[in-house]
Amino acid sequence: MIQTNNLIEISNIEDLTVRSQRVLDEVQPVVRRLMDAFITKFGELDSSLKQLRVHTYESSLKTTISDSKNPKYAHGKQSYGKKAFVELINEHYYETPIVILRIEINLHFKEIRLCMTSDFYPFMIYSRSSQVHVLKQMIQGMDSSLEIFTNEDNRTVIAQDEFIQTVKDYIKNKRRPSISFGKVQPIDEATVSVDEIVEDLWAVYQKLEPVRLLMEKEAMIHSEATQFLNVFKRHTGPFSITMYSKSYQVVTDEALKKVKTNEYKQSFSIYDNDQLISTGHFLYIYREPKEVIGVIMNKRGQIYSNIRDIANSDDIYEWYNKKSFFHRDKYNEQNENRQYQEKSLEELRNHGFRLNDSDAFYVGTYEKENHAFTEPVEMIKERLITASAIFADIRNFITFPKEIQEVPDKNDPGEDDEVESFSSSFDFANIMEFVEQSGFTFSLDIIRDFYLNLTSLDD
Repeated sequence: MIQTNNLIEISNIEDLTVRSQRVLDEVQPVVRRLMDAFITKFGELDSSLKQLRVHTYESSLKTTISDSKNPKYAHGKQSYGKKAFVELINEHYYETPIVILRIEINLHFKEIRLCMTSDFYPFMIYSRSSQVHVLKQMIQGMDSSLEIFTNEDNRTVIAQDEFIQTVKDYIKNKRRPSISFGKVQPIDEATVSVDEIVEDLWAVYQKLEPVRLLMEKEAMIHSEATQFLNVFKRHTGPFSITMYSKSYQVVTDEALKKVKTNEYKQSFSIYDNDQLISTGHFLYIYREPKEVIGVIMNKRGQIYSNIRDIANSDDIYEWYNKKSFFHRDKYNEQNENRQYQEKSLEELRNHGFRLNDSDAFYVGTYEKENHAFTEPVEMIKERLITASAIFADIRNFITFPKEIQEVPDKNDPGEDDEVESFSSSFDFANIMEFVEQSGFTFSLDIIRDFYLNLTSLDD
């Protein structure tokens, strides 16, 4: 039996250090015994329970005790040290642990929680109109006795028939609370039966199957996408691209820079021999909520590719990406979007890209089983950067020379063997025409400013 009077006594202790220490010494062992009894009794009925990792709250309690003795942290943690829990975690999916089942004694709310818990992102994804049927299926399959509630200081209970709309409201209000599904039992009796809690935990575990299936589906998709991103970002070797018949070198930084949670960037530079032409970076978004690869050049996004579809494909995934232009108002007065679209498709074909019936260009082929591309990764990156450079050039964000003029051999003056004497000229039209036809990659605006600076030197 569990003596609930003792739990209530501990919850009323104001001293953070004393309260946290007693939770660690007296409450945490109780929930651990409950979980051990559950696994022992029902592990034979469901062998997967024995394959799950047991995670406890002990290390967090120890950190709270340590911080409570430090004036720098103690004041901000006065509400800590009021719960103890043990949970079973499925770590089968790559970097995507799932909390399958949890026993928690929450002294703040004076209740025992038997549940599974999840962060907000799976529900954020499936609340979209194209995926909302998955959430509806989960709700329809749930037992009506299961409660849904948020894991916040001000816990919110969500009715099953209001769950989808509540998720949408959270998204609209930019809130991302973790959410639990299960049973909540108030601590309002002198004693609580251990056997009854273990039996209730088994009943809750069985009723949670619809939620568990959704969590496992999302974990599988995210796992595949994560490994795809990791294969891509690990390649840092230099490679070449060809733009309008001219070759350029691309150098990729080995280090990744964290932009924010679940978002990283990998910088690259484009060179014409030793001359820096442009800079940019690959953007890797691991979840917010979709998994995305982006290519940014000169601080402007050119390509964003959602790669979640990889998990829903067969083992061989052919990666295509479609570029669309969505300029509005004065930026599309002359139907520029259509002009950019037509020009981009023309240039993709001119550069040897393979297009499908939807006018998406081929990037590469990925084998899910081997977690590898069928081609060298530098070829995949080459296509992405080349396509991005084409799109940036079309929008005049960067200027690449379109023709390379043949330079006469200075040792071969011609048939009449007469060498024309050199005379300087600051004729602006001739300078602009010569530079435009040369292999230089400076924009005409820069050449114009350079010319004006030269002609301003009267002496």
